[in-house]
Amino acid sequence: MKGTNNMKLSLTLYSSLKQYCPPEFSGGKGTIDLKEGSTVSDLIEFLGISPLEEYTVVRNNRLAKEEDVLADGDQVAFLPPVSGG
Repeated sequence: MKGTNNMKLSLTLYSSLKQYCPPEFSGGKGTIDLKEGSTVSDLIEFLGISPLEEYTVVRNNRLAKEEDVLADGDQVAFLPPVSGG
């Protein structure tokens, strides 16, 4: 999504979610450009994450909702479910 009104996001995908990383990412981490005004939902679609996938999205160290609007410089992480006892 290249253009004049883009924003850069730092993105990290953990564990099985790394399969959705763009090819230029290393170790599940990288930077992407998205159109200004994009939401978490737009990012999920951009990455091609399956609607059947279970994960939590964290934006700037806070839980994010799909309708949250992203901003230039945001740090976004996709975390798999945690289990244990």
